[in-house]
Amino acid sequence: MNWIKENWLRYYHMHSKKKMYLFGALLCLLLGSFMVFNPLYFWGIVMALIVQLIGGIFEAVLRAEFATLTMITWPIGYFISYVIIGGVFYLLITPIGLFRSKRYKVGWIESVTDIDKKKLNE
Repeated sequence: MNWIKENWLRYYHMHSKKKMYLFGALLCLLLGSFMVFNPLYFWGIVMALIVQLIGGIFEAVLRAEFATLTMITWPIGYFISYVIIGGVFYLLITPIGLFRSKRYKVGWIESVTDIDKKKLNE
């Protein structure tokens, strides 16, 4: 629990006042675009926009919102990055390695399996 509190406070005090207002403005634009493209959640988005406008007046609201959203999305990003790296490895690197096995000739010249001892010291 102490780890969560320390990280939350670190994220709370991370950015300057100008960057917090920029965060609030960008989040307002994002929520407004959700309202335009999906009017089903109209009142929920209106309430979120009201919170953003209150955050424009009171900076502590924006800081708390930024710290909370960062703490929620950090584990998601951490997990997804490993899934993407694993997918690239198993879908791209592994087939290349299987294709380049000893059964296939690779490149323009044939690979040499035995090394000439006279050429080692040249």
